[in-house]
Amino acid sequence: MAATRLQPAENLSKRRPLANIFNLYILLSVIGQFAVHVIAMREVTALAKAFMPEYAQPVRVRAPLARRTHGRVDAAPLAG
Repeated sequence: MAATRLQPAENLSKRRPLANIFNLYILLSVIGQFAVHVIAMREVTALAKAFMPEYAQPVRVRAPLARRTHGRVDAAPLAG
């Protein structure tokens, strides 16, 4: 909303913009941002695991799963 009310500048900047975006300044800036994001994600994940210890351990199934056929559990065959 505020950007729509701006008036044009009276004079230009004293410094020219960079001619090429592939320079050391931009490269180091992008690498630095990537490093900050990776470190932040690792820290947030570690904090989440600290508050939810049940999710930090793998879930183990105690009983074997029953075989299913057409949506119902197979019963043991009847002795006949």
